[in-house]
Amino acid sequence: MGEANRRKRFDSNYGNRLNIGCFIAASTSSDAHAVYLGIGRKGSVERRLISAHASIIDAWKIFVYCQDILSKLKYFHLQSNDQITSNFISSLIGTYGDYSDDDAVYEVSGDKKALMDWLSQGKTILDDDLPSNINVLVVKPPVTKKYKVFWYESEEAPKNTYGNPEENCVFTVGKNYDEPISGGANKKVNFFSSYVTAAYVADYVNRLNRDSLTEEEVKRLLFEANQLQGKI
Repeated sequence: MGEANRRKRFDSNYGNRLNIGCFIAASTSSDAHAVYLGIGRKGSVERRLISAHASIIDAWKIFVYCQDILSKLKYFHLQSNDQITSNFISSLIGTYGDYSDDDAVYEVSGDKKALMDWLSQGKTILDDDLPSNINVLVVKPPVTKKYKVFWYESEEAPKNTYGNPEENCVFTVGKNYDEPISGGANKKVNFFSSYVTAAYVADYVNRLNRDSLTEEEVKRLLFEANQLQGKI
């Protein structure tokens, strides 16, 4: 039996493609722009948070660092997701130094067993019905914004994915899903194929406290967002 056939027979992971990539998407715990390390294996995808930022420009800076680290490190399917993440973050800090993070910081105290039981149910420390014997102190509040980036699935996610929503989603900017911001002569809602572009627009309207955009502003913001991403 050849080596390849032997491994295929006795190693269930042999031949399974490991898809790893970095991307920027909305933070799951605030309105910040988060940089994620996505790890895709056969039948599963896991996103690991690297950092979160109030500004998309700051998030893009860390994303560029992450892309550089990904181009240099080697990964193997026998490594666990924890090992991959640990090696990645160690290399990131070792190369570029410690990096900033704008997302919330909480200090949790109280009944540790109750906390672990709570988290094991898929709950979070921010849930309104958190048990009274678990105490949460807000050390740094989460990033909050009036206008946020929302996305809608436009097609089925590809099989070989690492979880980047840009693979199968379109994005828009609004106060909520049902109230997108409008821009242009016909006040039409703008959809974007890139989260970063939508986030760039969202940061602009939040910074200036605007509720609509002119057609000229939309064109200029698209140009600037594409410049940031190196597309032009």
